[in-house]
Amino acid sequence: MVNQQKRQEFIEVYRQGAANWQSKGNLVREAKSLSSLLMNYLAMAVVECSSLDEVKAWCSKHEVSPVLERYAEVMQLLVGKVDSGEVPSSTISGNYPNLVFTHLAWALGEFDLGEMLGGIASRQDVLGLSTPFWQEYSKAIDALIAGRTYIAGELNVEGQEVYWNTYLHLIERATNNQDVSTAIADVDDAFLRRNSDKTIKDDAHEIEGSGGHSVRWDFRRDGLLNYMQGKQ
Repeated sequence: MVNQQKRQEFIEVYRQGAANWQSKGNLVREAKSLSSLLMNYLAMAVVECSSLDEVKAWCSKHEVSPVLERYAEVMQLLVGKVDSGEVPSSTISGNYPNLVFTHLAWALGEFDLGEMLGGIASRQDVLGLSTPFWQEYSKAIDALIAGRTYIAGELNVEGQEVYWNTYLHLIERATNNQDVSTAIADVDDAFLRRNSDKTIKDDAHEIEGSGGHSVRWDFRRDGLLNYMQGKQ
């Protein structure tokens, strides 16, 4: 478990790294530094904040939005290089980070930016580097963005996926114009349960919550609900 002081040290390292790679025109290294920088910002925010309003104030104080905007810009440039054959699609990596940042962007009211990152997460060459569950999650996000009906697929969920699966059912009900109150209650219950689940040993970024490292803010829940409300 990484404490908040160490997180702040990581943030400074990745901030300097991103600036260094930007000055050298190395988009791949800059993207990785920015991704790590954003993950560490989020890891701090989910511990220090418990509501969307608190998160917005925290992110404003720490100037997170400009970092998120630069990350999105760099990813767009990388996608262009992938499509032109200059760099391999593995440069973009799997879809988990961009799905995380999609939710963060939506929580902060950056709806278009989140849609763009969600689109990158749904690319076929990116999905090929992702697990079946995150492939399905991208399918749900893609449907939500496009305004299409989403029907949750048959998944053999295991481990943390049991908790994440509740967000898929929230998206399913929302895109089918059904009442979402029960789905939100399920999401909230799952968030509480995962934060007391001591069997979770692979919360690598420490942004999701576990019995060994609990968090106070559910960025997925508030990102989705803020987007759904904002796009009505």
